[in-house]
Amino acid sequence: MVIVCLSVVAGNGAKHVAFQIAAMRQKLKREKKVLVIDFDLESPFLAASFFDEGESRGVSRLLEQMRSAHFSEDLFLSQVIHTTAGVDVLRGGFVRAMLTKEYAEHILVLAKRFYDDVLVVVRPSNHQAASIVSLMQADGVLLVVRNNQANLLRLSWVMDYVEMYADTKRKWAVYNYKNRLSHVSISERLVERGYQVAGVLEFCPSEVDHRHFQRRWSFFSNASVYKRMVQLMFSETSRSLGARWVLKKKKREGK
Repeated sequence: MVIVCLSVVAGNGAKHVAFQIAAMRQKLKREKKVLVIDFDLESPFLAASFFDEGESRGVSRLLEQMRSAHFSEDLFLSQVIHTTAGVDVLRGGFVRAMLTKEYAEHILVLAKRFYDDVLVVVRPSNHQAASIVSLMQADGVLLVVRNNQANLLRLSWVMDYVEMYADTKRKWAVYNYKNRLSHVSISERLVERGYQVAGVLEFCPSEVDHRHFQRRWSFFSNASVYKRMVQLMFSETSRSLGARWVLKKKKREGK
């Protein structure tokens, strides 16, 4: 299963949320092999605290190998980093010009061959082929949102962007560090477009940069939220609450 994660506004925390979801998925289903791919090529720093300063494995090295006549598909695994959370990571790089549609498609094909579940972090941009290709192959899409004016102004464009490329009804949104004092509300707009609000994550200093994973396996204050999200997102029988809401609305309107 491929789930694409993206922030409505850069800095909302899509990488952090995607990694935590992957870790919880692996914790609940230890037989599953889970991979997180960083295709946010403008800020490719997913789970950076896990990597040594001299670590060079990732998308950049993989592209070098793929351009070689001697590339073997098994080399894909040589560029994946195993983390202490039980989740594998294909770290990103500043390679927007080199990561073409063909290479992005090939990487996703290999990821699905070697892993049961793949979470891909992208940036909504028409200038990044990797983002578009990922959405076109997505089984589900997760928007990471915050209830502030910047997200409100950007939301419609991002939802249009997803709708343009992703052919899936499995769409969710999660509030990362929701501001309880804010009067900005975006949930109704999400639901109207078929998104189910999967959870609300509270700010927890011990979860920042995933540093707690390197000491012990714990999700602290948001454990129950991540567990519910994983059960919802990876359920084969779940149906979007947003889609049901839209159907009910159309029936009320007599359409």
